[in-house]
Amino acid sequence: TTRAYALQKLDDNGERRAVTLNHARYFTGLLERYMSAEARSEEADADRWHSRMREWLDDLRAALGWALSSKGDDALAEKLAVKVVALLYELSLVDECCAWARRALDSVARTHGGSGSTRHLRVRMQLLAALGAALVYVNGPNRETLAIWAEVLALAIALGDHAFEARALWGMWNASQSSGAARNALAFAHRFASLAAQTGDASNDILASRLLGIASHYAGDQQQARASLERFLQHSDTLQHGLPLGQSIDQGVVGRATLARLLWFQGSRDEALDLAEACVASACAQDQAIVTCYVLVEAEIPLALLSGKRERAADAIALLRDVSARTGLGVSQACARAFDEYLRSLDDVSPERLNAYRAALDELDVLEYGAQRAMLVARYGLALGRAGRRDEAIAAVTRALAQCDESGDHWYVVELRRAHGELLLLGAAGSPPGGDVVTDAEACLTAAMEESLAQGCRSLQLRAATSLGQLWWAQGRAADAVRLVESACARLSQGRDLEDFAAAQQLLDAARVASRVVTPRVDRQ
Repeated sequence: TTRAYALQKLDDNGERRAVTLNHARYFTGLLERYMSAEARSEEADADRWHSRMREWLDDLRAALGWALSSKGDDALAEKLAVKVVALLYELSLVDECCAWARRALDSVARTHGGSGSTRHLRVRMQLLAALGAALVYVNGPNRETLAIWAEVLALAIALGDHAFEARALWGMWNASQSSGAARNALAFAHRFASLAAQTGDASNDILASRLLGIASHYAGDQQQARASLERFLQHSDTLQHGLPLGQSIDQGVVGRATLARLLWFQGSRDEALDLAEACVASACAQDQAIVTCYVLVEAEIPLALLSGKRERAADAIALLRDVSARTGLGVSQACARAFDEYLRSLDDVSPERLNAYRAALDELDVLEYGAQRAMLVARYGLALGRAGRRDEAIAAVTRALAQCDESGDHWYVVELRRAHGELLLLGAAGSPPGGDVVTDAEACLTAAMEESLAQGCRSLQLRAATSLGQLWWAQGRAADAVRLVESACARLSQGRDLEDFAAAQQLLDAARVASRVVTPRVDRQ
């Protein structure tokens, strides 16, 4: 080929190394120029910046491959590696980012050995940060990911680098959040906010509101979550943060995705579904795989499933599967499989289907991803119950509740407690209400009601009220059931066309007849 001929001529003339070195230097210079915060802020069209960077990828790969080789240049390799791995992360090429970061770290270790020079430590910190940022999406928020961020934090503090100190705290928050360790995530969010206040970093102070909002939501403090997210979104459209890695992430879109799920739980269900749909459209238009997958996993898929919108959920799961497979986002691929099993279990509880569901949950456990575990396990338990496997179902749900108590992951505890109560009542089917099993079930459902009221989760309150009202009606307490369910229905002004509201209305009709209570039917419109 022409390329092979040209390379041979360069070898013959002893010029190949010089030309290759100049090629690597040229593209290193381009990255330094175009990846600076100033250049990014001056670029009016983010899509054009991404397109330009993608056009350079083959040259950058060739340059970095040479620089890291035995014939390369060590100093240039370090400079170029730091830039290339950061760029790969910005382009959502996380799998490739991990591979190059590991290769560069090995090269740096060979070059510097046990050197404690500032230059060596800074390069190692930058490469580790890129690896940690990408790894959480590829291999999950596992021990390696947390250990990487712990080292980045220690190096940043030793070097007096506040930007990387903040990025490390962000990384530890993200890993904790993804693993389902809500209590730890909230602690790291507070540390991030404290650092922003200490350093007077206004941008990080705004970003801290997003971290605190998400962490508070998963920890079960929905009022604080709403306040923090709304504060963040007031400034998100004009936010230009200077943190290393993640500057291509549209913080407004990901913040609104969490607000959408929060709105749904608080009862603004139509608004939430519209907002989730808008977030997906925005993410897809930006062609940012990390953002698209985040919005799908965080908002669109869970809300579609909880709302009983099966076709919409199926479409979103298919999109998640496609985007994550194209970009090597291993955790998102596993989430797609788990959500797909959730959806399938609504109609099919055959042994084969439930085995596939269990395998999908086990895959997430191997990745140590737990952010959506509670919702997935609650549905799995109910599917087991419908299949006549009551004891297995109760064991799965009670184990999930214990994990939630241990980790502080309380966002879905209401539904887990409700599922526990429903499963216990399966043992009383066909027999008069009474006995310890019904007492225990009533305690679970009452606890679910109390938790839903404490969190202000009106959507989950409706479901808990319906389950508890069903039990009371069966016990001959129809009037109590009517009052309970009517109160829950009255608190919901949106989503009255959804399945759970229809189920509540059906119970009300039956309970009113039994109690001879004649009251106007709640208008679904």
